[in-house]
Amino acid sequence: MLPKINPKDWHYEGQWSEPTLAVDFWMHTLESAPVRKILNKKYVANAMYLDSHYYYWSKTINSIINRSYRNIQKNNYNFFKKYFKIITSAADNLLDAEKKLLNKKDFDIFDLNYFFNNVKNLVGVWNTIISTSAGLEKYLEKELEKYKLNLSDLSFLLKYTRQPWINLQNKEARFFADYFRKRKLLYILNGNSIEKVKLRIRKNASVIFKRMDGHINRYAWVGTHFFKGNPLTWKKLISEVKNKSEDFPSDKIRAPKIKIPRKVRKIILIGEELAYWRMHLTEVCDHALYYMQPQFKKISRKLGVRYSEFYWFTTQEILEALESNKKLDKNKAKSRGKKFGIIYINGVESVITGRKVDFYYNILKSKIDKVFDKLKGAVASKGYAKGKVRVVINQKAVKNFKRNEILVAPETTPDYLPAMKNASAIITDIGGLTCHAAIVSREFGIPCIIGTKIATQILKDGDLVEVDANKGVVKILKK
Repeated sequence: MLPKINPKDWHYEGQWSEPTLAVDFWMHTLESAPVRKILNKKYVANAMYLDSHYYYWSKTINSIINRSYRNIQKNNYNFFKKYFKIITSAADNLLDAEKKLLNKKDFDIFDLNYFFNNVKNLVGVWNTIISTSAGLEKYLEKELEKYKLNLSDLSFLLKYTRQPWINLQNKEARFFADYFRKRKLLYILNGNSIEKVKLRIRKNASVIFKRMDGHINRYAWVGTHFFKGNPLTWKKLISEVKNKSEDFPSDKIRAPKIKIPRKVRKIILIGEELAYWRMHLTEVCDHALYYMQPQFKKISRKLGVRYSEFYWFTTQEILEALESNKKLDKNKAKSRGKKFGIIYINGVESVITGRKVDFYYNILKSKIDKVFDKLKGAVASKGYAKGKVRVVINQKAVKNFKRNEILVAPETTPDYLPAMKNASAIITDIGGLTCHAAIVSREFGIPCIIGTKIATQILKDGDLVEVDANKGVVKILKK
């Protein structure tokens, strides 16, 4: 019997379209060992996913936000030092598990369980970064009032403390573009046959050919996210090199001269570290899940399903089927691929489909009664743009994104980069100044408004909008 729920108990985290196995990792994040170390007390780990919408127990999320706020207020920077140590350990452990199990011939149920637990631990600390950042920004906003400043005034300061892998991938791709352009060899990249293009590169630039081949092997995971997506290939890299014009770092943004108080600078440094880990944990997870695919495919065959069906089951369903030597039900995978939800309350997990998902979602969803002609949000990267909207909540929409469209998303992750590079502006539902969309838009020099809360619900593909990222306003010109 499914539980009754009260909307007041639940915090809306955001919208991400993901398969069942990925969602199952997120359902258990609040009870993972690293998160218990961070919170250091008892708390409710209830969570729900309803047709791409995530909800967590409000009191627990508020506890994480307030914990971050109080430690900043008390100048307790040791809390964040310990916090980042726990995060680093979770990332290192998952990469170690990947390295250990990647080529293991007798990969079995114990190995799979070990790997899954490391993914859950990483996703757990990843999840806390959103709320920890919210607490930091909440305090920073109040502190800035003393100096008649706001968060948007400091957006130019926030950057990554270290270069995430995706930045390094972009930097090397730009190097390839510069190489061919300076030597007037761009013409060899044209052609309908990728094999012929590769042959011309090998003939005219053998050293670069080897480097490009290594680049693809090293960054094949780019473009994937939680079991799905389109990995980096020769075709994609050649297209990227040909179209390279603006990339990390951008020289479009000139930092204004603002006197920043010492304490504010310390807080910003913590924010930059949060921004880095928010991005890098995504990369570590995508890297591990992509390169472990051969092992997942072995398990899929044992369970009588294709890999594309494997990730529509929970960790418990997969492990129990392996232990009892049973096959997974393909019909469940098909049904969940259309619409599904997971309810995890008081330690009991239920996967639901069809009308049951709609029933729970209708209880929790925010009702939008009025008609909007404009939306407001926080300025992440200043600028102005006008164009047609493309709402992106899954990989298919990323693939269909066209140059100079305005990207509208719940929040962005590294697999959104192909669309972000071609966007004339970016609008998101959620995210603070340390989120992926905010950092990347500033580095690309793209106008960006974050935290509109309802952009993906109000705006539709093809809507004509005006984005004023100097004032944080999106004006709807034509529906």
